[in-house]
Amino acid sequence: MPRPLLFAFVLLVGCYGSPTLEGVQTEPEAASDPEATTPMSTENRGGAPVIGEPSATAQGDRSAELAGVLERLESIDPSTPKNERPGEGLWRTAELEKLAELVGAACGVGAGACRAMLEPIAAAHLPADEIWPLYSLFLSDLRPRGEEGAATLGKELLLRPEAVVRDRAYRLAVGAGAAVRGQPDEEGRRASILPTHPGLGEPVLFVIEQPAACNTLTAGLKGPADSSGRLDVEFAVDCPDMEPLEPEGGMTPRAPRIVWAFDAGPLPASGFALWMAGADEPILAVAPSAPAKK
Repeated sequence: MPRPLLFAFVLLVGCYGSPTLEGVQTEPEAASDPEATTPMSTENRGGAPVIGEPSATAQGDRSAELAGVLERLESIDPSTPKNERPGEGLWRTAELEKLAELVGAACGVGAGACRAMLEPIAAAHLPADEIWPLYSLFLSDLRPRGEEGAATLGKELLLRPEAVVRDRAYRLAVGAGAAVRGQPDEEGRRASILPTHPGLGEPVLFVIEQPAACNTLTAGLKGPADSSGRLDVEFAVDCPDMEPLEPEGGMTPRAPRIVWAFDAGPLPASGFALWMAGADEPILAVAPSAPAKK
């Protein structure tokens, strides 16, 4: 029987479009919000055709070049203001362009080469504004490799403390076809996972969308407490001084939301069941996907 994990914490998060985080400078995001129209598919997305030459030598050369680029870029705190970063206005832009070039070349070869290139970049914890151009590649030229982009760059961004970063990272994952928004419960909450079809033993990242009208959220997570893989999540939002949002231009404003994510760890044979506090049934149940037929 798995040992229970029990923790609770307070997240200071910005409501969508107006994050307020102490010591963190952020900018509000656009108001577009893709709506879920279909439930999560249970079919594998399949892979993109391999293009280019999957040469071990070429991959090794790219990895060596990547290590040099990251060595010059990564030795800063992600919250360092843009104008205070080493090489800003000099060589930093060129190194970031080289990073995009390496990602494009590796991800054009195939899933394995793509993930091998992206994992060190995610581990470097670069400032979010330097990651967006890379992650956005998976909305266009690298869309067939969207799952690899979300599982590496997207996951790292979704686990950051800035609410606006998590929100944008999730929107990109949905836009790239690597995540599917879950159906809302009675309180408008949604849950989804990355990857969308995890196999046995594969790490699962849960993403929860929570309606909120202010920037203070208390979140508690318990589990899995038994062999069923049950995970219990509780959100509490306290907005005593908030007034109703007024419509702009005669249109009804979209309710603000926050996005929160947590890594549930390897998927057990029993699967995971995510329960929201007070719910009569799980908001999302996840079972290992069947191995691909050979």
